Amino acid sequence: MQVLRSPWLGLEVWQNNTANDMFTVGESIERKVRVSMTSAPFEIRWPKQDPSVAVEICAWTDDSIFSLQPADNVENHPIFSPLRAMANTPFGTGVLGLRNDAYNHLIGTRIQTHSATQDKVFYSAVRYQGQTTPLQQRLQRDNIYLTVFMNKQVANVIDFDEYEYIVLEF
Repeated sequence: MQVLRSPWLGLEVWQNNTANDMFTVGESIERKVRVSMTSAPFEIRWPKQDPSVAVEICAWTDDSIFSLQPADNVENHPIFSPLRAMANTPFGTGVLGLRNDAYNHLIGTRIQTHSATQDKVFYSAVRYQGQTTPLQQRLQRDNIYLTVFMNKQVANVIDFDEYEYIVLEF
């Protein structure tokens, strides 16, 4: 079913100042969303959160990272443990790191304000196995899989409404 934003976190994906088509996969409880993409820079937008809430994005080449479960302990999770954060520069580089054992840690100045009700992050390249490639120059147009986690309760337990799975279909 086509949606304007992801059902659980309210995520939107934009390219060239246009919202990309988004489709839920299966039942909403499965929390998977497909996004039609072109090989161009993109923004991920979401409803404003408390400034203490980080947006954590694990990006990989397959759906093996779709592993979060409600009541999982964050500190012991193989991806989202605080020791697995990939911090970027203070204002971000526009590079989405692809790793199945770590996540892109967005907080503070790494998050841009889009409007009074939305924040965003901009990506123009991916980093995979030590090599950074602009999105327009990716030779393989393989999908990119995202697990997006927002620890809204700032607790050690993952809550049902704090994560979502996104498939960027190139």
